Amino acid sequence: MANGQSVGFNIMNDGGFSGTAAAPGVYELTTAWSVFASYEHFWTPSLRTSVYGSWIDIKRSDALNNAMCLTNNATILGGFTGAAATRALGCDLDSSAWNVGSRSQWNVTKDLYVGLDVVYHKLNSGTLNAAGTATLTTATAGKVASSSYLTGSQEAIAATWRIHRDIVP
Repeated sequence: MANGQSVGFNIMNDGGFSGTAAAPGVYELTTAWSVFASYEHFWTPSLRTSVYGSWIDIKRSDALNNAMCLTNNATILGGFTGAAATRALGCDLDSSAWNVGSRSQWNVTKDLYVGLDVVYHKLNSGTLNAAGTATLTTATAGKVASSSYLTGSQEAIAATWRIHRDIVP
């Protein structure tokens, strides 16, 4: 996720090998949990509003985090390089993301409805080093390769308006 010269990332993997060829380690699992909740209220038979939200949290052991940071491989780090060797030096790949939104819908007839959905997203990004910078290895999403970007949390608001009509009885 990017905003100007600031980028955020969230690495979702099931685990990784924490050793090297010289010092074999073990396969360690990533710990993740999430929750989602929603509620819909019917104001009238043709007017309804829902509220929803979710949260996901991804954590790694120090050994796995440090092995991924030490590798400093752009494939592992989502296209970025510049990672410090350990969590103590600022490379922390743990992250979380959440959103909250609301949707209102008016059923004009049984076959036609109009709706508005607004949602807020927040990404609590991992970091690659104490300086809070990262270098992108390949140009992507409007970002220039080999350029330095600040890593940090990102947020976005999205709104969708729609009209839906059923044409099949």
